[in-house]
Amino acid sequence: MKTRILLVLFALLFASEEVRGQHTSAVDTLVLCRPDTVVIVHSDSLLAVTVNGRSGDPDFIYENRLTVADTSAVMTTASVSAPEALRMGAEGGFFDFGAVEGKHTGCVSLRFPAALEVGLSVPFSRPEGMRTMFFRTYELGIDLLSFDFTPRRGNWWMTLAFALSLHKYEMRKHAFTADADHVLSVGPMPADAHDARSAMFTFGEDIKVLCHHSIGRRSSVAAGVMLTCCTPRFGNVCSTVWEDADGKQHSETHRITPRRVVPSFRVECLPVRFMKFYLNIAPWSPFKSGKGLQYGTLSFGIGMGF
Repeated sequence: MKTRILLVLFALLFASEEVRGQHTSAVDTLVLCRPDTVVIVHSDSLLAVTVNGRSGDPDFIYENRLTVADTSAVMTTASVSAPEALRMGAEGGFFDFGAVEGKHTGCVSLRFPAALEVGLSVPFSRPEGMRTMFFRTYELGIDLLSFDFTPRRGNWWMTLAFALSLHKYEMRKHAFTADADHVLSVGPMPADAHDARSAMFTFGEDIKVLCHHSIGRRSSVAAGVMLTCCTPRFGNVCSTVWEDADGKQHSETHRITPRRVVPSFRVECLPVRFMKFYLNIAPWSPFKSGKGLQYGTLSFGIGMGF
């Protein structure tokens, strides 16, 4: 037994010195964040290490085999397998730069774009007269850029994402309108209106800060905050379209001014790769008091990764 241990230690020392002499620029330490399985096989003349899966890449494979034929001959082989489809963004984003792994800090990855989201919005604590249609009040979003940080230990990681979102609210019995100061309010439809509909659109840039916790090999849950930054002069309008008694179509469009930053709370569930379900609660109104309607928004939907 002592002879076997000394043989393995001698082979490891000899192999590391030989590899270091041939590749002076090679990294001494390889850090693999959150591997799925690690298999070690050893005998009198063989030492093999196989790592399956790592953070954000379940198909990653690392193999290292060291064979000792005798005390004067040492042969070592190593290979790393990561499918091209995953490196180019199958895990998320057409441009996936992979993970930068540190010896003590963990992994940092950059992806863009990351996901497309579609959801329904339900206003609550809304004023009288604001009766939106359920399936015509929705939101669309796209995650443009995502930074992921995974520590060396633990089943969690942090995400900082930048996104664009469009929100639509539609009514049929009442109309969105705005005065000369762009203050949003709700009023009646025109007296001779037929087939009338009124909608409000808000456009914003989103900043998401989420903390993920892994609950399986490819499943996780996340919670955090989201800040929606609105540009008053771009994409924020209310519009009413109707037909009169003669069948002639009319329309009115008014510009509105939402507040610059709207915070909200967000929860996500990722049951499988490429898919997520989200719930977003914004208890604060998109408009300041005296500048528009006061209400909160509950939105939920599905997201698909690229």
